[in-house]
Amino acid sequence: GEFKLLNSVKKIGQHAFQDCKGLTNIEFPSNVTEIGDYAFDDCKGLTNLVIPSNISSIGSHAFSGCSGLTNVEIQVPTNVKFSSYVFSGCKKLKSFEIPPHITKLPDGFFSNCSSFENFEIPSYITSIGKYAFSYCSSLTSVTLGNSVTSIGACTFESCSSLSSITIPNS
Repeated sequence: GEFKLLNSVKKIGQHAFQDCKGLTNIEFPSNVTEIGDYAFDDCKGLTNLVIPSNISSIGSHAFSGCSGLTNVEIQVPTNVKFSSYVFSGCKKLKSFEIPPHITKLPDGFFSNCSSFENFEIPSYITSIGKYAFSYCSSLTSVTLGNSVTSIGACTFESCSSLSSITIPNS
């Protein structure tokens, strides 16, 4: 079910809620600034996620394998820093709004997010990490923003439905 952290919590440690399949919602208090590696990994029941503006760091694989996750809201203003593979394996996630201060899409960030159909890379993104969209089997089109200058290895590996990539002149 739902879980509300105490106001005294400042950091969610590595693997803290990993494999809590019955967790459907987590409410972060204003004191939490950091979410550790694998903190919510494989929480299949988590469907909605609100990342408050006070969170400044989200560790590697923090929400990977949250296969029921359909919606992620990032409250602004934010300066959150994402690590690699944060949302990999979130099979029901269909869209994601990348905060404007992020200039590099981390490695494997959306790998195996098989519900993505179309994705537009914002103009403030300058590089896309390796495996960022790998195994996004429903992804049919990608539009790159004007500032993208680097695309990592295997970024679109095994995107079997991908039929269109719009690459700007830049």
